[in-house]
This record gives sequence, C-alpha cells and structure tokens, in this order.
Amino acid sequence: MKKNSKSTKEKNSTLLLDIQERANRLRFLRKMSHLSMKEFALHCNLGLTTINYWEQGYSSITERGAQKVCKAMREEGIECTVIWLITGYGDPPKVTDSSKLSKLNYKNLESLSRTSINEKKSDYPMEDIEIKEELGLFKKNYPEHLIYLVDNVSMKPLYGPGDLVAGKKLTEKNMELAHGADCIVELKGRELMIRRVKIGHATESFDLYVINSDASLEFPPLRNINVLSLAPIIRIWKPIKF
Repeated sequence: MKKNSKSTKEKNSTLLLDIQERANRLRFLRKMSHLSMKEFALHCNLGLTTINYWEQGYSSITERGAQKVCKAMREEGIECTVIWLITGYGDPPKVTDSSKLSKLNYKNLESLSRTSINEKKSDYPMEDIEIKEELGLFKKNYPEHLIYLVDNVSMKPLYGPGDLVAGKKLTEKNMELAHGADCIVELKGRELMIRRVKIGHATESFDLYVINSDASLEFPPLRNINVLSLAPIIRIWKPIKF
C-alpha cells in the first residue's frame, strides 16, 4: 500500500509539473504577441477566465484550445505548433510574417534606451539590400531586442553560420518563460551565444544546450549558469554572406 501511495504521489507531481509547463508556454506565447490577457482571449475566441486559469496552472490547456490559440497566432504572423504548446517538443514559436507585425499590440518603445540592443558585430557583412533595410527597421522599432550573428554550427540545422537571429530580452523572473526555447543568451560578462535553454536545478540558473549532436563535444552542455538575460528567438534572417 505504501508503494502504491508513493507511486500515486509521483504521478500527481508529474501531472502538476506538466500543467505548469504548459502554463509557462502559453504565457510565453501571449507575452511574445504583446497582447493583454483580454485581447489574447478575444483573438483566440476563448473566455478570459479560461485563459487566466490556463496561465495560472489551475487547469490544463486542451488540445482543442491549443488549436484555437495556434490559429489565432498564425493570423498575427506568429507560427506556433499545437505539439509545442501541449508537450514542449519541436520548434518554439517564431515570427514568420513580418508584414503582420504591425497588427501586434507592441507597447510604445520610444522611451526605451536604444543602447539596449547588443550586437556581436556592428557592421553585418550583408549583400542583400532588402535584408539590410529590414534589419535597420527592426532595430529602430524594437530596440529592446537582442540581435546575434551566428558564427558556428552548434545550433544547426535550425541556425547556421551567417544567420542573424533576434528576440526580445527577458530579465529576472521573466526569464523562466524561456524554458525549452532557443534563445540568445546574454552572460554575465555581456557575451552573447545561442542555446536551447532549460531551467537549472540551482536557484535562478539555467542549463544551456546546443542542438547539433555532432558539435556536442566541442560545445558541451553548460549547467546551472547565471545569465543577465534571455531572448527567445522570434526572427531569423538567412540570406547573409560572410
């Protein structure tokens, strides 16, 4: 009886963890869209109480609910899969249609310091004029985002040398929302890298992984790392040449 009781307790603990992780992913997706909870619920054709309960972990988002959420986000230019929202597996949400970004409810950024963008290089070696212009507009409109020039194969096949990636900075407690996402990581010394991020076992720490198994020896996992900020990747520019 004791063994069965312990097994039941472990199952309940796992279930609660799954529900909380789904809540974190849903909250991350909503914050990525910069929609209030009320606006998010309206866009998804769901009740405000339902969204609130899902985000707080009082109940678990259903597959039908996840389908509504993903459909609504696609209309906002953000691609998110039901599998990622439910299980955490697969690619994290990304902006796939920048022409729809104007529909997102971005807050007024004029008061924010434009020096908060950290770039690996000040002059990106690009020959594509359209990409160069788009990058300039992106930096102007979203100064709080991190931008990183990929220079190795550690995150292939999703991100390769020459790609530019960008994402909005999360700091302090908000960094927990990046659990399971591919992020631009800002380390204590202001150094940038991209890694798949998971919450570490130590307090306020994170585990950082590469996704290219062939590069795992050269770039081993970094565990229980304290970071300054995390920026889940939402934008990729690929037509870039060294």
